[in-house]
Amino acid sequence: HVGTFFYLIRDLIINLIPNFNLAKDKDQISVVQYSDNARIEFPLNAYTSNEQVLAATRKLRLKGGRKLKTGFALDFVRRNVFSRSGGGRQHLGISQILVLITTGKSQDDVKRPSEELKQAGIVPFTVGIGDVDRSELNQIAYSPKLAFQVDDYWGLSDLDLHLLSISENEESVPTPPISGSAVDKRDVIFLIDGSAKIGKGFPTVRQFMAKLVEKFDVGEGKVQFGVVQFSETPRTEFLLNTHSTKKAILAAIKKLKIKRGKKINIGRALDHVITNVFTSSAGSRLDSAVPQILLLLTSGRSRDDISQQTEKLRKLGIVLFGIGLKEADRTVLEPMAYSASLVFPVRSFQGLMDIQNRLQSIMKSVAIEVVETPVEDF
Repeated sequence: HVGTFFYLIRDLIINLIPNFNLAKDKDQISVVQYSDNARIEFPLNAYTSNEQVLAATRKLRLKGGRKLKTGFALDFVRRNVFSRSGGGRQHLGISQILVLITTGKSQDDVKRPSEELKQAGIVPFTVGIGDVDRSELNQIAYSPKLAFQVDDYWGLSDLDLHLLSISENEESVPTPPISGSAVDKRDVIFLIDGSAKIGKGFPTVRQFMAKLVEKFDVGEGKVQFGVVQFSETPRTEFLLNTHSTKKAILAAIKKLKIKRGKKINIGRALDHVITNVFTSSAGSRLDSAVPQILLLLTSGRSRDDISQQTEKLRKLGIVLFGIGLKEADRTVLEPMAYSASLVFPVRSFQGLMDIQNRLQSIMKSVAIEVVETPVEDF
């Protein structure tokens, strides 16, 4: 089908690449060609700069093949390209987008593979060239508005900006729920800076916590919340199993008083949550493979060492999000966070409200990563 027009498909990819920020902890791109079977040209984690991806894309040559098995190709990318080993980062809440470019009707079934793709949390866009089956494009795409058709290969040049504007609009690219249990289960701990630096901003911090709690289905066997405040020393406000209703959690948050204190010892606070909060006696369901999330909000750099504690959190499979106020910029947050994509520096207390939706969608899609090695005592 494609033949000598392959260079126009390659040009579409080349034109899209400069619009992304390709780096280890930012955007990643992979290219797969298929006909009767599929071939990975380069995986998601192969290159860490725009220049490298452009160079690799320019070298692409037509695969060839007589049959078009799109269903097989969809299964192939789900298993081999969006996998953790292939560089997929869905477990970190990062959008997984597939742009399928096809020139004809598939010669195998696409219904089951496309459903499984969406259940795995991958958002397919489809681009059909020429005489393609529109209903098949719609069936594969996450929604019909993400299905595109051009009359011929030259029509691809008008498509790149349109595709880009949709992929950059977060509301157009939903984060589908990860398949599995219909009940959303999470254990979430707010680890909140209660030092003097927070001061009069504390009511906004309380409001931020309350708004986030409101977005989840709270209860025993569902999403559980706990709160710990820290300055020089940590103080548990309530544990994961203290309150079993949303109403009780919101009432407890409303009553919180700022701890105060001049120094910030995050290492000590992390030790405290590892030893006393993320435990089965305190309500944690880590042993049942329920995702464990730690939302750390700090106004500055820790006065004590954090390296051993953050390593221990990773080994336990506890996913730390870093939220920074005042002097807590990326350089402060990134060494603590589970990954650089889970870092949220905000410029003001009001900025906490602006990251609510993003935080929520990532929290809902974060999957557990339990490293099957014994945790040494530090």
